Amino acid sequence: MPQAKGVWGLGSCGISNLQTESFIEDCPISDKGTPIEELLKRLRLLVNSRPPDSMRPHLLVPLKKEVNNTIDLLRGRIATADKKEEGTEAETHFNSSQVLSLPQSLEGTNAHQPVDKPGQNELAATRSQMKLSYAEASKLNNKSKKPTLLLYPSEENDKEIEEILTEELKVDSTNFRFKNVRKIQNKGQAIVWDKHQQLEKLRETILSNDILKKNISLRLPGKRYPSLIIYDLPNGTTNENVQIALKAYSNWGEDLRLRFKMRGRKEGTSHWILEAPCEAFFNLRQLRKIPINWAMYQMKEFLHIKRCSTSQAYGHTANSKECKLTTQFCGCCGLRHNTRNCRNDELYCINCAESNRNRGTNYKIRHRAIDSHCLCYN
Repeated sequence: MPQAKGVWGLGSCGISNLQTESFIEDCPISDKGTPIEELLKRLRLLVNSRPPDSMRPHLLVPLKKEVNNTIDLLRGRIATADKKEEGTEAETHFNSSQVLSLPQSLEGTNAHQPVDKPGQNELAATRSQMKLSYAEASKLNNKSKKPTLLLYPSEENDKEIEEILTEELKVDSTNFRFKNVRKIQNKGQAIVWDKHQQLEKLRETILSNDILKKNISLRLPGKRYPSLIIYDLPNGTTNENVQIALKAYSNWGEDLRLRFKMRGRKEGTSHWILEAPCEAFFNLRQLRKIPINWAMYQMKEFLHIKRCSTSQAYGHTANSKECKLTTQFCGCCGLRHNTRNCRNDELYCINCAESNRNRGTNYKIRHRAIDSHCLCYN
């Protein structure tokens, strides 16, 4: 018989490394009366064990740790459910929060288990239940979107929306019972309600008033198309020249919407971010480069992800109140200087290094913080 391999993370099970393989073989799970605690213990052993013909573990270290944490959560929830059953009827379904707490990475994990292994059908049933529950949770999230109306001042009007409504509407704003109001681009306002009938009340009020109808443009939020970025276009490039090239190579007869521009990597250039319908987007994305005015420019998909240019962290920008840092960190080498001024040849991702230090992950750190293959970015 092959000698038993070492096992990681079995201290909580009370089983030595040498007893692992024999314990797995001697503890069948086909018996319906097997205690839940024994099933969880066996699951932990299967996750942490190593195959006899290889020195490599079944799972990567970060995923192994995540699965062990999930087993701990399941044990705690089972104990809580047992206590509730004493006085009330036990719940028979998982809620969406329980499903989303399970590691999504388990979907693509290949545990290299034979087809006839005990419990294989139970594992497939569990995965099917997870997929169904996740779909149901996504549907619930879509239903939870509140009715929203976007209000913009007309081109010939320089006043703010709030000022226009205050002057022309003789009734108090509480009559429309909106839940939230926030400012948006181009001097607009987004008003959110709990019910669609409340939205229609304000909409009909504005459309029935000639002055409001003339000074305010109404719009419902639409779906955002995917975006493309064209790098380092000269500042003198016109929108007409760009649109001519995009139409020629996308087989799309309409202009693409220019969302915004960013300062380019070279002096006197800008990055253009354009919104493209799906057909045009896929045709253009595969080109990777596009000729405009007898020169080639790099082009690829643009993802709308917030990243702070000061801390290099994701989820906020340098101008937001969430960033508390005053000293810049480089996105190339991780040292304290502006990324544009970096002359260091050694790459260091400050985000992956922080994740390894604080979360126990094992991410590679020898890349830029803005690298598309960065695990923190993905």
